Amino acid sequence: MKISVQKESEMYLLTISYTVQTSLAESWDLLATDSGFARWFPQLRVEGDKLIFEMEDFRENMDLLEYRKNEKIAYRWDSATVSFTLSQLENQTLITFEE
Repeated sequence: MKISVQKESEMYLLTISYTVQTSLAESWDLLATDSGFARWFPQLRVEGDKLIFEMEDFRENMDLLEYRKNEKIAYRWDSATVSFTLSQLENQTLITFEE
């Protein structure tokens, strides 16, 4: 795992890169589909060009900025841009998270 924090203008960019022992398709399904969200973040789902975060008395609509299947998902959460970028390695997937 590689972690870095860089100052950009008046904000910070957190980047975490790590490899997982699974296929690109399995990683994508977990990180960017409703069935995957249900396994690790059940309050989150995709609706059209929005990501919806919903709890009992709270709902937030987040703009889906990028959605390239098996490659990258990026969305706006409050004032931050959150993204997951995936790359296929031999029998592994490299996942890069940025916020």
